[in-house]
Amino acid sequence: GGLAAVLSLLGVRFTSLKAAGVELGVYQAQTAGLPAVASEKRVADDPETKATASSSPAAVPGDPGPSPLRVDVVNGLGTELGVVPVATTRLDAPMNQAQAPFLRDYQGAVRASRNGWFITHLLGPPANARQQYSVAIKVTAHRASTGEVAAARFYLGRAWGHAVFNGSKGTDGRFGITTEAFGPFLVLCEVEFASGDRIVLDHYCDFEMGSLVAR
Repeated sequence: GGLAAVLSLLGVRFTSLKAAGVELGVYQAQTAGLPAVASEKRVADDPETKATASSSPAAVPGDPGPSPLRVDVVNGLGTELGVVPVATTRLDAPMNQAQAPFLRDYQGAVRASRNGWFITHLLGPPANARQQYSVAIKVTAHRASTGEVAAARFYLGRAWGHAVFNGSKGTDGRFGITTEAFGPFLVLCEVEFASGDRIVLDHYCDFEMGSLVAR
């Protein structure tokens, strides 16, 4: 019952009912062969664990040394003009050989560079029979986001005539747009803050969850 209530709030319908609205077989089929990863207790929820982690050299190294992550800014990768720079983050060694503080630092840096704002999407059944899904694209805040979003503009690509679409606030207070699409696509979003600062975020609108949407 609780899951069904959540789904009704999200506006998502599932293809068949086996356990409170979820067709269990779909998830198992799509994740067959993938390793399961269990999350540990959140450090913030356990003061004793938090204190231990804060004083641990492995958690906060006194002399971290050189970062195993580096950012390369490359020109010439674009398919239209070949002049737009793109930043690519690389690791000098496999991730499982990198110390966790460097990876946590990179997570924090990514969030800070975006003021804690990201692009998310939600799939729904299409109104046009020639399209696969309706897609809602939203500017979504991480729990530690900063800055007030004043406007959002979206570029979806060639299939949308290379137009830039202005987003509006939805009932949940997030800026976004809705569209319909036949296949997955990459969206670019300009997020403008009340300060006047503007950043460009990107997000791949995939159809992986589409098998759970009623058609």
